[in-house]
Amino acid sequence: MGTAIVGAVAVLVGALASGVAQWAVHLAGRRERQREAAGLAVAVLLEKAARYRGEQYLKRVARRDHQLETPDDRRARYQARTEMTAAGAHVVRSVPDVHLRSLARELVGYSLAVGDCDPADLTVVGDQARAAHDLLQDAMAQYLHRA
Repeated sequence: MGTAIVGAVAVLVGALASGVAQWAVHLAGRRERQREAAGLAVAVLLEKAARYRGEQYLKRVARRDHQLETPDDRRARYQARTEMTAAGAHVVRSVPDVHLRSLARELVGYSLAVGDCDPADLTVVGDQARAAHDLLQDAMAQYLHRA
């Protein structure tokens, strides 16, 4: 009788240990999926912000060269802005790291400033936007590679 009780307890302890191990694997997998999703969200934002800044530089070059803006030019620029803003909002909603969310907001803000700043300030604002881009990219790499 005592042997049966010890055997039953051993089976229960084994089942409990197995359940705990499965739960730990589940949590680790979940964290990894969240990390990958955050990396993708930031990568999309980086690409959309660069595209938006490119559209703004094209606008400024066209104006400097006295070229008329076409409806397609304006549409492309507004589309790029919308995509960047949406990508930034997605980062804010999906990335758990507060520092990364803050850097994402800074990138969007500096990128928007490229289109809105005085032409005399474009070099400084452009440098700030590129620096914000690099900071977010570097912080995301650290986030992805930390244990």
